[in-house]
Amino acid sequence: MEPIFQRPLTSRGSESYEQLKIFTLVDTNTLTVTLFRAVRPPVAMLLCGSEGGMQRALLCSYDWKSQTLYRESVLRVETLVLEKMSRVDRFRLGLKRPVPETVEAF
Repeated sequence: MEPIFQRPLTSRGSESYEQLKIFTLVDTNTLTVTLFRAVRPPVAMLLCGSEGGMQRALLCSYDWKSQTLYRESVLRVETLVLEKMSRVDRFRLGLKRPVPETVEAF
């Protein structure tokens, strides 16, 4: 198990906005639970390839201002998941979300 997952989850609340956080994906179709790290909570899963009999999935967050899905994490999921997912014609994908500019209030 990776060291980040070994730390108690109770000490995780004081992290800054741009740091990795731990999320849990509960798949009720394949009856699996997966822990993963991401900066922002993903809202979509895009299947974009296969490797070793499993599908490669991008977990993406959504920026409503630019109408863009941004990659947050990459997982391998069972091929069974592909049969249950719907297809989309097109989407806008960003591999790295730009760091937002902030203005300090005085």
